[in-house]
Order: sequence, then structure tokens, then C-alpha cells
Amino acid sequence: MRFILIGFGKFGRLSFYRLRSMFVDAEFIIVDPNIERSSVISDAKIRPIRSDGVKFLLNYDQLSETDLIVPVAPFNIAGAYLLAYFSGSEYSSLPVGLADHFKNLWLIDHATLCVSNANFICPDDCPEGDTCTVTGERRIPMYEKIERLQFPDFEIRVVRSFQLAPGVGGYTLGYLASIRDSVALGQKCVIATSCKCHAILSAIRVGLKD
Repeated sequence: MRFILIGFGKFGRLSFYRLRSMFVDAEFIIVDPNIERSSVISDAKIRPIRSDGVKFLLNYDQLSETDLIVPVAPFNIAGAYLLAYFSGSEYSSLPVGLADHFKNLWLIDHATLCVSNANFICPDDCPEGDTCTVTGERRIPMYEKIERLQFPDFEIRVVRSFQLAPGVGGYTLGYLASIRDSVALGQKCVIATSCKCHAILSAIRVGLKD
């Protein structure tokens, strides 16, 4: 088993230590443009790489479809990955009315929106149960809610983040590639990364692959 952590700030470090304590035999690749080797435990199974995370995913030829990506950088890694993969891609304005479907949201810019089922700060070790661990309320999973949305001229694609440890989610490189291969060239797309309660959504006009 190998984890690829994209980002090594506060939550990246927290994710790393939780995963390492649970998966003692796993390998780790930690990718961050500002990482220092001295900031990571010295271990043959832990490899820090000073690089942009998306460029690493696109250019490192020794990755496997089963590698687990842990997105802990402050942007939509799946969206940025699609943007970089398809030549001529660009961010697009979000569909009109998209924000109306969510109670708790933060508009990052014209192309990116963060949404949540919670109107409070969630525990950072939430086990993501069938009901909210704070309120006990049962809600429709956020990824299902987003998948049901329909907007003229936009495809909706959701990269589900599966829980790997309390408060830590991720998805395989193969899963990300399957989402990538499902989008239509030249089409506008909303690409979301979502767990049960939270999501980040980016609108992209997909270009053409060289």
C-alpha cells in the first residue's frame, strides 16, 4: 500500500501521522513545493518530494493505479489535475444557480465553491458515520447530492473521497483517471471532490489532449 500526500501543511501533517500509525507497513510519498526533508521522519518507506502536487501526478512515471491520493492542499486537486491534463483547458464561471442548492457555502472565486452539510467546525477526527457525529442528524451524502445536480451545458463529475482514517480521506489514482477519461473534450464540467459532508467544486472548460 502506498499513500501520496499532496500538501504537507497542518492537515497534511495530521493526515500523515494518523495514516502512519494505522498502516505501519505502508509507503508514503509526500509532495509539497516547500517541504524540507528534515520535517519528515527519516524512514526508507517515507519519501518527501519538493514539487507541485499536480505536476507530480502528471509526470512521475512510477505511480500505480492503486496508489492512494490524499488531497490535503488548499485547492481542488482533482480540478487542477484535469485543467493541466487537457491542453487548452481553463477555469469557467460556475453554473448559474449552483450555490442555491447548498445551505453552507464559501465562494472562493468565480470558478470554485466550497460547500458543507455543517454550519460549525467539525471535529478533525470525525469517523464519517451514517449520521452526523455532532448533531446525530441523518443527511443525504454530499457526493450523492452533487451527482444529482443538472445544469445546461455542464457535465457533473464527482471524485468521492473515501475515509482512510478518522478525518482523513482520499481516492486511488486509477479512480481519478477514470473520472478524467469520462469527461467530454471541449465541454464545460463541474468537477467536485467530496466526502459525505463536505466538497469543493470547480468549473472547467475542458480543452483537447495533445
